[in-house]
Amino acid sequence: MDKFKQVLIILICLSSLTSAFLFYQNLQLQKQIAVLQSPVSLLVKPSPSPSLDPTADWKKYTNSSNQFSFKYPSEYTVTSQPTFTTIKTNVESFMVSDTDTPEKFNYYIQISLDPQSNFDTWTKYESTQSLGTEKINGYNFEKYIVADMYLTLNYIYKDPNGLIYRFMLGPYDNIKTPNDLTIKFDQILSTFKFTESEKAVCKPTYEVIQTPELSAEQTYSQECLNKDNESDCLKVDIYNLSQKDFSKPDGIPDCKWTKSN
Repeated sequence: MDKFKQVLIILICLSSLTSAFLFYQNLQLQKQIAVLQSPVSLLVKPSPSPSLDPTADWKKYTNSSNQFSFKYPSEYTVTSQPTFTTIKTNVESFMVSDTDTPEKFNYYIQISLDPQSNFDTWTKYESTQSLGTEKINGYNFEKYIVADMYLTLNYIYKDPNGLIYRFMLGPYDNIKTPNDLTIKFDQILSTFKFTESEKAVCKPTYEVIQTPELSAEQTYSQECLNKDNESDCLKVDIYNLSQKDFSKPDGIPDCKWTKSN
């Protein structure tokens, strides 16, 4: 009888273990079925957002006399003269002013209109370093580092009529000048454009031959190129037409206000 009970207990235990094992297997099978029946979620890679224009909220400056425009950061200030425009940045430079009370001054960008003769002169300086050319906003710019009172970074656009549009960042040092400042300089250049396909300029009525040494014609032609309106242009009277020299005025305008091509 004792032996029978032992066998019975063993059978009951085996049956319980078998039932528990089958129950566990059933649970695992149900989980696998549930996973297989659940909808497959696809990983969708978000499309890259379009690149933002860093100059979108900048201010716009238009030079109506010379008919060009550019944009500049709102924290900068712009002042204009007849032959040049200055953008004063809010970044202090590494240079100290040469005054009775020396003090540091901010970096600046200057846009000037120069005659070809000026360009020919300073590009011949041994200290002038050419950096090649770069096309920006459809315009071909020549790049130079020029030494005067201090180094400046210059971008030069040559007008078909002989004018030089000179964009100058000063003072400049390829180590000390902040990289983000030179980036903004490039961004300002990228917004430069002429506001009309044809613009009027003041040009000398007499022939100006470009020579290695500055001639009187080259020097005095600057008087015409400096004028930014027709009235002042026609008032220039330095050249004596009859004597073909610059001895004294002859009452005949030496400059003409003409449309450029």
